[in-house]
Amino acid sequence: MSVKKKIENILEQQEYITVDALMSIALNDYYTSKEAVGSDFITAPEISQMFGEMVALWCLDAWQNQKGFNLTELGPGTGALIFNILRTVSKIKPEFIQSLKQIFLLEINPYLKKKQLEILAPYKDKIRYIDNIDHIPNGIVIANEFFDALPIKQYKKIQNSWYEVIVKKGLRFDISKTPISINDHPNAQDGAIIEISDQQQKLMQKLCKIKGSILIIDYGYDIEPKLRQPNQYKSTLQSVKNHQYCDVLDNLGEADLTTHVDFHSLKHIAQIQKAPYTVHSQKDFLESYGISLRLQQLLSHNPELSNILHNQYNRLIKDMGELFKVLTLKN
Repeated sequence: MSVKKKIENILEQQEYITVDALMSIALNDYYTSKEAVGSDFITAPEISQMFGEMVALWCLDAWQNQKGFNLTELGPGTGALIFNILRTVSKIKPEFIQSLKQIFLLEINPYLKKKQLEILAPYKDKIRYIDNIDHIPNGIVIANEFFDALPIKQYKKIQNSWYEVIVKKGLRFDISKTPISINDHPNAQDGAIIEISDQQQKLMQKLCKIKGSILIIDYGYDIEPKLRQPNQYKSTLQSVKNHQYCDVLDNLGEADLTTHVDFHSLKHIAQIQKAPYTVHSQKDFLESYGISLRLQQLLSHNPELSNILHNQYNRLIKDMGELFKVLTLKN
């Protein structure tokens, strides 16, 4: 049964469905049954090996010569990032691989699991799969473009009151009848939309309790609610199919649904949990680990690839450099 039909059946039984519930149904179908996940979007590890190499250097910093540690990636996709990490550290510091006890991958898509096992064949004896965040072990944990796919609730301000955004029969957006209390957005004007993700918050709370180092990379914003300007209250919910944006309620289950991550709310959770954290732009993070120097090294060995390498670098540093944020935790 198609996702559209599932939603329509639900709306025959009840008046509406919330945005987070709709996203959960659509994304569960998308990420479990779609063979070509990744054909709709490209993540940084697929853009350039330089991205994975810089993350590998961060992993070496986080490792600190521990014996019998675990390395976990949430939503590893094609396996490109974890592969480049392992390839890089094995050249720079082979003791990292020797000390690595297990590699945990949080993945639910059977087609992607097959791809991951193929690319990670040299490390197959260390690989273990987990299917939910409760099984994330202590150690080094990486979440690259994972938070953005977790469902969110939307709330819209109408005549000085906030209402939850819902989807009603006929697959159309509307608002709930009963207002809710939201007090920490003084600059929000009529029509403003805010997004809150219970699942993102739950995951962040979990990561704050893990003993080890955590790296979260995603596109999003880091703005204190009381400092938000009126033009910063727009829906960030987007649907992408075949690298093209499409209507959110079209192609449910066949397109990737994501939102911009609220890094300020993640920081707030870290503060409450007393978990030491840092937040940087992707540009600053990659440059701090020497991506410019790595570009020059690659150019010197591959001058014929100059245009390709410069384009890859520019996408990571310029196109994605400020929109993408990097949050690290050290527990």
